[in-house]
Amino acid sequence: MQKYRCYVRDKEDRAGPSTVIEAEDDADALNKAAASIQVSLEFPLIEVWEGSRLVGQIPQRDHVDTLSEPESGKL
Repeated sequence: MQKYRCYVRDKEDRAGPSTVIEAEDDADALNKAAASIQVSLEFPLIEVWEGSRLVGQIPQRDHVDTLSEPESGKL
């Protein structure tokens, strides 16, 4: 199992509270984050990180089957 840190981001793109989750791989981490972290109007975005690598972002309106992954080379 790998450890991932999940941050919620506000509308001004500032990081809010974070949560650490354990997952088998990136897809599992994104699914667990989407299922367990509450997005809100105040924090409409979840970012999932493994160390300094952005694994993906989960916007408020998205569901587990439409997760966005970062474009390679962009951080």
